[in-house]
Amino acid sequence: MPQVTGIFVTWGLNFAALRLFAHMKVSLRTLLQLLAGIGLSAVLLYLTFQDRSFSSLTDAMKQADMFWFFWCGVAQFLILMLRSFRWQMLLRSAGYPSRTGTTLLSTFICYMVNSLTPKLGEVVRCTVLLRTDKVPISASLGTVVSERVIDLLVLLGGLGVIFLTEFARFGNLFTPVFEKFTLQTALIAGVVIAVLIVGAWLFFRYSPRLSGIMGKIAHFIRQTLDAARSVFRMRRAWLFLTYTFLIWVISIVMNYFFLKALPETVGLGMYFAYLLLFLGGIGWAFPVPGGIGPTNFIILQVFLAYGLTREAGQNIGLLTSGGTFVFMVGFGIIAWFILLGRLARKQVA
Repeated sequence: MPQVTGIFVTWGLNFAALRLFAHMKVSLRTLLQLLAGIGLSAVLLYLTFQDRSFSSLTDAMKQADMFWFFWCGVAQFLILMLRSFRWQMLLRSAGYPSRTGTTLLSTFICYMVNSLTPKLGEVVRCTVLLRTDKVPISASLGTVVSERVIDLLVLLGGLGVIFLTEFARFGNLFTPVFEKFTLQTALIAGVVIAVLIVGAWLFFRYSPRLSGIMGKIAHFIRQTLDAARSVFRMRRAWLFLTYTFLIWVISIVMNYFFLKALPETVGLGMYFAYLLLFLGGIGWAFPVPGGIGPTNFIILQVFLAYGLTREAGQNIGLLTSGGTFVFMVGFGIIAWFILLGRLARKQVA
């Protein structure tokens, strides 16, 4: 059962990864985040699988069709490759062109570390480019932020589509509100919206003068908007958007392949794969290794909400996050050894 095994492996490899990048400054706060992330992951895994035995889970994984599992690995490789191409475009736009090979290797290593630690991979991939291509960490981290902002916007858009398409399923929650919607409440709502618009304008107008938590919020919002606008200012913005589109489409297809791999989910279609990607993607926002734990818990709730069996939700959650863990770590280890070989040859030369 690769996913549960990964939780225990993480305890040892977290610190090994930090030692490999000893010149990186790791604060006590970062260490506490590592431990808290692993703890949260363990708690949510327990809540998800508390009614299942280890043997029943392994038996379920043995039922997986390796043909579809293989194509999941191919899809994962393509996604990481496209991510590296997209990141390279951002680096060039920032004035720091990087080599395609090292960008690709650093991306693979990044997602391996992200599978073992709570989001330390972003710093690691920037550190790799500093050593190989002399790209300043401050510049590469800025492009990583831009990349993450774009993915966040896509995720929010995908969740918005789910809300609209599934409104009938949850519409009864809002029916009492609309039944009481009168002219008076419409006027009140209009006033509230106007106040919010004026408040937002004042907030951004005077945000540079803000300090403390409000200043940080204002800075984050400005940074998000600037990152989104920067994409359309770069050369060949259409190519960047094409990479982004393909990344998310292939991710949906990969989830579809995972569904096809299990007997109990083989009948679910591409739309359900879309649901798993965007709803399960919320789990990746949690500071846990590889989103393991939150993703499993969310996928289980999706299956229950659609009247599907609890066992099917547990099994597909285990296969998707466990399979992703195996692919990420496998590709990352290969990339790591290739990178070490290149650095060794460079030193000899």
